[in-house]
Amino acid sequence: MSNNQIYQIDLVNSEGPLLKLIKSKKSFIVVDEWKVQLATLSKKEVIDFIDGNFNLTDSHGRVWNYPKVSSGMRQKTEKILDFIQDRYQIDYVKFIAQFSKEYEIFDGDEELIRNIILFLESTPSLITKLN
Repeated sequence: MSNNQIYQIDLVNSEGPLLKLIKSKKSFIVVDEWKVQLATLSKKEVIDFIDGNFNLTDSHGRVWNYPKVSSGMRQKTEKILDFIQDRYQIDYVKFIAQFSKEYEIFDGDEELIRNIILFLESTPSLITKLN
């Protein structure tokens, strides 16, 4: 992860973070306001939690059902999804230069798409992970 990447985000905040989500290499850790680890979650489990499919209990016995938390205290769902998702960016200048060297003629849109997919699969260095 680069220096400008976010490693944690507040899930619930009321004059200070009550629940935080911390990004680790392969999972996400939920900690409470006392910095006690409550759970280690996958991306799917984070989504399930913010959807209210299960509760978490903090180290002082408070039960958290995310959708029932006051909307003013909850992090915006879009920000959480942006935080947990892997985003990629294609270097279009490199892509166009290398693609034009590899493929000269296209047999139509389907052939073009197939060739682009094959090209990207064989040249992953063109894809840059953003978070």
